This record gives sequence, C-alpha cells and structure tokens, in this order.
Amino acid sequence: MGGVVDAVRLSDSIPDGTVMNPAEIHQKIVAAAVEADDDLMAQYFEKGTISLDDVDRAILKSVIAGTLIPVFCTAVKKDIGISELMNGIAAYAPSPEQLKRRVTVAGEDLEIKPRLDGPLIGQIVKTRIDPYISKVSYIRLYSGTLRKDDRVHIVVESGTVKISQLLEFQGGEREQIEEATAANIVAVAKVDELHTGTTISDGSDEIRMPPIAFPRPMVGLAVEPRSQADQTKISNALQKMEEEDPSFHVHRDEQTHVMVMEDMRELHLREFYFDENLEFCFVDRISGGSVPNQFIPAVEKGFREQMRRGVIAGYQVQSVIVELFFGKFHSVDSNETAFRTATAHCFRDLFVQALPAILEPMVSLEITVPGDRIGDITSDLNTRRGQMIGVEEISSDFRTIRAKAPLANLMAYARTVSSLTGGQGSFTMDFSSHEFVPPNTHAAIVVAAANGRKSSAK
Repeated sequence: MGGVVDAVRLSDSIPDGTVMNPAEIHQKIVAAAVEADDDLMAQYFEKGTISLDDVDRAILKSVIAGTLIPVFCTAVKKDIGISELMNGIAAYAPSPEQLKRRVTVAGEDLEIKPRLDGPLIGQIVKTRIDPYISKVSYIRLYSGTLRKDDRVHIVVESGTVKISQLLEFQGGEREQIEEATAANIVAVAKVDELHTGTTISDGSDEIRMPPIAFPRPMVGLAVEPRSQADQTKISNALQKMEEEDPSFHVHRDEQTHVMVMEDMRELHLREFYFDENLEFCFVDRISGGSVPNQFIPAVEKGFREQMRRGVIAGYQVQSVIVELFFGKFHSVDSNETAFRTATAHCFRDLFVQALPAILEPMVSLEITVPGDRIGDITSDLNTRRGQMIGVEEISSDFRTIRAKAPLANLMAYARTVSSLTGGQGSFTMDFSSHEFVPPNTHAAIVVAAANGRKSSAK
C-alpha cells in the first residue's frame, strides 16, 4: 500500500497505481449521503452536484441515521491514511448530543440526554481479561457522573458494587482517574458482577438500557482434552473467552457429552448437533402380571437408552411410541439389567424391519450480497443441495437471498461467501428442521459408520 486518495475531496491529480476511479466513488458517496436529506437530494438531482460543506453535512446525517458507514484505509507502520482517518472522525463522527439514546424506565421507553448532572446510567459494552489486572469492564456512560469509590446499582441483579478505581485506557497505556462523565467510556477492574450488556444506575432497578445485539455463532467445534488434568484448564480458558466475546458460546452436548464451542470465526466443524427433545411415548398395557411392576421401568429405560444410542450409524432415534402389552419373566434369573438388554435387542430388530431413514439438520440462510453476485451465490448453493426461497432488494446495490440447505454442506461457507463476493457478502444461519438425507448419502453414512466400528474393534 503506497498511499490513499480522499474520495470526498478529490484532488486534481490521481496518483499512479490507484486501483479504483476516485470520481466514480465520489459520485456514489454523494448519491448515498443525500438520501438522508430531502432538500439536498432535490438539489443534487436538479444540479447534479452540491458543495463540499453540504456533502460533509449529508454524510454526518447519514451516519447518524445508520444508512452510511465511512471506510478509511490505513497503514499505521507506514503512516499512511492516519491524517485522513482523524479528519474523517472529526467531520463524520456524531457527538453524543446528536445521537438519540433510548432507555426503558419503569416499562416506558424514554430518550436520555448526556447530562453531567443527570441520573447515572451506564452500560458494560466490553469485557476483557487482562493478564495483569484480571477482568476489565468497559463502561459507556450515557448520563450522570461516575466517581471513584462510588457504589453503583446493578440492574436486574438488584445488587450494588463498589467502584474502587476508574481507569482510562489509551492503547496499551492506562491511567487512574477520579471521575468519568456522560458520553465517555471508562474501565473498572476486578468487578466480577459486571458482564457485557449489564446496565448500572445510581440506585433504581427501573432503568434499563436496550440489550446489545451480538451476531449469532455460525460454526461449532468439539473440544476434547487430551487428559483429565487438561479438562479444568480448558474449561477455565473457554470461560474467559466466553466472557470476552458474547458471540462465543460453550455448552456440553447432551447426546455425546462432548464440550462444543460455537463462534463466528471460521472453525473446522468436527461435531455439531441441534438439541431437540427425544420424542418418546411409553404406554404400559400389561395385564395379568406377565411382566412384574418392578421391571416395567427397566423396559422403558431400555427403549430410551437404545433410542439415544441409535440403530442406523449410531444416530439418535426420535418420534417413537412404544406399547408394552406382554412379556415373560423368570423368578430367579430376571433382573433390571436383563429386561433392559432384552428391550434393546427387541427395539433394534423391529426398528430395522421398519426401514428407517436418517434425518439431517437443515438451516435457513439469509445471504446479503451485491446484486451482481447473485448468480455466483445461487450456483454455489445448488452444488450444496440448497433450496432457493426468494430474493429481497435491500438497497440499490445489495440483495438478500433466502434459502435452505443441509448444515453438513456448509463447511467453511463464510470463506466461500467472502471469496465469491470480494469480501462484501455476509450471511446468517439458523436451524430450520430435520429432513431425509438422499439415498446415496444415506448409504455412504451407513458404510462409513460400519467401517468406523470395525476400526474401533481392532
């Protein structure tokens, strides 16, 4: 990177090696900015141009409205683009008084102003685990003044904590300060009760800031410690990561008892399951005592255990109704283990006769891409057995594709979307349903499971 070109204030000469046409980018910026101001839009369409001061005001207004996001390219080590970035922040970053902040007070939605003498209202916007000073919570103050040694109220938890020290960070440097006022961000250390999204106040439990929206995790990875001694270390490390990154989640899968971490980052997906209740109904129709009452719970348990273990390729079985209407027992040899084992064999035999099918998790996709890349995305979805649902125009340049596809075919999909759209695409993914896998896929899964069992037996 040899330099940057200001696409708002165009210079007379264009440096050699410029990869885009600054004049075209300028026109797109102006056209997007004036959409936030009807008068400027009318003037722009009438005259084809507006003054640079009007462009600056239009960009600021668009930023406040959330319809335009300025992008600056910099190379810090080469000192390239730094002055342009700082000038852009001064010109296009709105002051706290220009932004409308909403807060819920006693169930009523109200606007708050960044007044220094107003009630204390703040929210934890970031959490960081510092290797030297432990947990650090960054508080954004929307109203009032926070002073060292103040006691603040934690909304929802209905508790109070003492703020023993206030820290101001500048890069890697930190400085202790005596107070922080509205419209500032300040940090506090070693307060375990504070978490990202928590609202603090000066005593009222009726004041609540809107929850911070975080992206949903896209992929998951099974975590398997090499030894039992590593279990605690891994758990502690993952807990710290989860505290720092609200889009990172850790849970233990109920089916496999394996620890699974989910995140937005591109992870190799080794194991991923959607939790769904085991749909099972057990009907006791025994009459005449053909199966003693003390063994009937063992029969039900045997069915449940075999359903969880699965019959075809080791996958869990769902949506089963079992009626127990007859059985035999031996006064000496019968016990709970024998009934559970007999039940499991019975279930496996009958289940195979019923010609079972394997279900696979399907996910709903919303893929936002430039309009000229829709064909590339849809072609790729077809190779993944994706099903197109519809396309929605969200702006003059971007479209959102709604589709459904098998989760198993979406490995590394974030990388694919980025590659096909030149880094301009994004997507969200949510569990939709379970559907039958195609016959050829079914056969491949069964063969792979059988080979895996043979390898384990050796």
